[in-house]
Amino acid sequence: MNNKDEPGFPPSNIPLDVDSTLTSELSEEHPRIALLRSQVNSLPVEDSYRAALLQSIETYGEQILERPEYPAEEGWDDLEALQQTTLSDRAEQWFKSLGS
Repeated sequence: MNNKDEPGFPPSNIPLDVDSTLTSELSEEHPRIALLRSQVNSLPVEDSYRAALLQSIETYGEQILERPEYPAEEGWDDLEALQQTTLSDRAEQWFKSLGS
């Protein structure tokens, strides 16, 4: 599957200045967000990357809940989308740091 053609939540369509104010649905720990937090916390990754993923949940929580839930093998699940978005944000920050 070609990731650049994946439907829903593509990193290139996520504005980086999204208001991180959470909806009441998200702040009440929506089941999708609770599952995503649990998945992130169980990943065997460095603490700094885990923290970046958890921050992305806060930043993009509303968009995560708005995107459809795709059946297996038909699109990125929430964790895959979160990781792609977080990596895209980190790459953008790195490129910006090279220019300064």
